[in-house]
Amino acid sequence: MEFPNWSQSFGPVRLQLTSRFIVLVDPLIAFELANVEYPAVTSQLKAKTIQKLLDDNSGHMNCLVVEIDDFSPGEYEIDFADICSCDEDEKSFVSVDSAAILVADYTHLASVLAHMEWEVYDECLQEDGDVVFAKAIEKTGGAFFAIIEGGISEEMGEEPPEGHDFIGAGTYILKAGSPRKVG
Repeated sequence: MEFPNWSQSFGPVRLQLTSRFIVLVDPLIAFELANVEYPAVTSQLKAKTIQKLLDDNSGHMNCLVVEIDDFSPGEYEIDFADICSCDEDEKSFVSVDSAAILVADYTHLASVLAHMEWEVYDECLQEDGDVVFAKAIEKTGGAFFAIIEGGISEEMGEEPPEGHDFIGAGTYILKAGSPRKVG
């Protein structure tokens, strides 16, 4: 079964967004962030406030908070090519060890992190993974998250398609203008 919010082949992902903030995190550290008390979205809430909260609770890994300009609720898309490698001196970035990025709507972040922690993500990669992933979507109330897999093995001589930086472990940002509203 294919899911629009799971990219395993350099394609785009789509997810439902209800807030102007998205959070990018390595699934390896979802459990570390699942029990954090997140402030409600208000017009005064700033991306840097969320970023600091995540930084204070994510151990050695970095998370990335992106604020969407001219936001309106609906379906959004992130193209695989929107993920760009960066140096660690970048102001904000997501660090990845697992070769995957979990993207979540901030409003649903606590629920997504609780239902897509590392063990669940790992189960999604097994034979009956589509059933596990479908249950995670159901438990979070909808496709308010997406998984983007890099999974390129440079040691095996694999290379990402032209214009694609996300290969797995590394530090990444999103291109300006991403995610884009669909429709």
